[in-house]
Amino acid sequence: MLVRDLRFLIVDDMKYMRTTIKSMLRSLGFEKIEQASDGMEALRILRSHRIDIIISDWQMERMDGLELLEHIRNDRALASKPFMMITGESELRFVEKAIDSGVTEFVIKPFDPTTLSKKIKRIILNKLKHKQRIPSNEKTTEEILEEVRLGTFAG
Repeated sequence: MLVRDLRFLIVDDMKYMRTTIKSMLRSLGFEKIEQASDGMEALRILRSHRIDIIISDWQMERMDGLELLEHIRNDRALASKPFMMITGESELRFVEKAIDSGVTEFVIKPFDPTTLSKKIKRIILNKLKHKQRIPSNEKTTEEILEEVRLGTFAG
């Protein structure tokens, strides 16, 4: 599978934020994007669609991002999915709580496409290293990132 074929799930109760993140992902070359307005809807999508990376807001009604993350990490079929938490909370206790729950990446609002791109690249590299077991002496991180950017790295 090519990196550009990765499937994303954006979870945020604010339609504007879902649209903004979707636009950022599209500008990075990703087209396969699902959306949910809360954690409960996200779980339904995760159980019925192939999703590779989850990008979720923390503060939402019904089921917030932390609860969603905990559900995912406790579900054998979903537990290994990369999870990026987006929040306006920058206090250390919030970051620690997300890390303790198994978050893959953490993004503080406001953020720009460059920040999102860096976090996604880190997730992809980590995912590829585990899936492909890429020895660090075979390719440099820069070489892999360039292949990811060009869409020529086949995982």
